[in-house]
Amino acid sequence: MNITGDYDNNVLYGTEYDDVIDGALGNDVLIGRSGNDTFLVKGGQGPDHYDGGSGYDKISIEQVPLYYNYIWLEIASMEGVELIDNKSQLAAYIVTDNNLNLNGTELRGINDIRGMAGTQYIKGSRKNDIIKGLDGDDFLEGYIGNDTLYGDNGADEIVGGRGNDALYGGAGADKFVFDTGHGSDIIYDFEDGVDKILFPAELSYSFAASGNGTLVTAGATSILLSGVFSALISADDFGTTPYNIYG
Repeated sequence: MNITGDYDNNVLYGTEYDDVIDGALGNDVLIGRSGNDTFLVKGGQGPDHYDGGSGYDKISIEQVPLYYNYIWLEIASMEGVELIDNKSQLAAYIVTDNNLNLNGTELRGINDIRGMAGTQYIKGSRKNDIIKGLDGDDFLEGYIGNDTLYGDNGADEIVGGRGNDALYGGAGADKFVFDTGHGSDIIYDFEDGVDKILFPAELSYSFAASGNGTLVTAGATSILLSGVFSALISADDFGTTPYNIYG
């Protein structure tokens, strides 16, 4: 069912079916209830409040016109956030450029954050996020929480951040970026001679065999390269990141 608001500040309720809800202009409260709902976000809206209710819900973000600087989102409950236009940015603000930044937004019931084809930057929240880059050379950052990051296709840069994270580079020459205090992470598909592990220049590291993999230690950070024999690992598998990431 299509449900659309107007220029006023609307309170719109979905049904038990799969609804498409568009608050249009104004500061709206949009409540999906049950069903797999889609909330449309367009330039000039907000600040709006989104409550997906039960079901797998998503936010569809259309490109923000250049004459708008931002859109403010207040997300109360959503089973998933799907960025389907990589020309926009979702955070506490949405602006142009292909960025999805959730670290300033309180997410409740959201743990599946998906990008789309094309290069993009996705930064997770303080929750335990699942972040999927899909195609393109993406920069994925889990921020805080025990996150699972999937680079998928492309030469991705992947930062688990603080917490104990599960990292998958996918196809392509990927870079896994770490800093001190990033927890105990596992890289499940590290490819010797293809992928790289990056640290700040001042952070020293060591590696040794551990079970069926290789354990890399750098300060308080440890990274298990699952299924990778330590005899295959050398200094060529490491590099220096040009920036420090403490998140």
